[in-house]
Amino acid sequence: MQETTAPNWPKILSAVFTDPRFRSSGFLSFGEIDGTRVGVVRATMNPNFPTFALNKGEFDRLAEVKRREKIDVGFVVGARNEKSGEQSYQGSMALDDVVNRLRHEPTREGRLGPFYVLPSSFFPFDDYVVL
Repeated sequence: MQETTAPNWPKILSAVFTDPRFRSSGFLSFGEIDGTRVGVVRATMNPNFPTFALNKGEFDRLAEVKRREKIDVGFVVGARNEKSGEQSYQGSMALDDVVNRLRHEPTREGRLGPFYVLPSSFFPFDDYVVL
């Protein structure tokens, strides 16, 4: 019997900004990794702010896509917007865990609609975080 290994999600997600297996639109990215349908929503940190902003509309959309079983797994990825225009990986969490953590959290209004404010320490540190 052949043993299957689970994908190394932090490693895969650290490359979501450039990995051709993912298609991105707005804050969302979708792809397929070894037969697993994956959805990602990015929480972004801008250079002048010490916190992440997670767009509520895109977050809710990804949660609905997962609820309807159009993806197998979902993640929230912390992305720092660099002055160069690139984004750098700052960690990730499973979508379901973030849904539970934010269930009763307030949102703020922004120019792109309501968003959650996440502290810079929100995402667990892993081997792929860009410092």
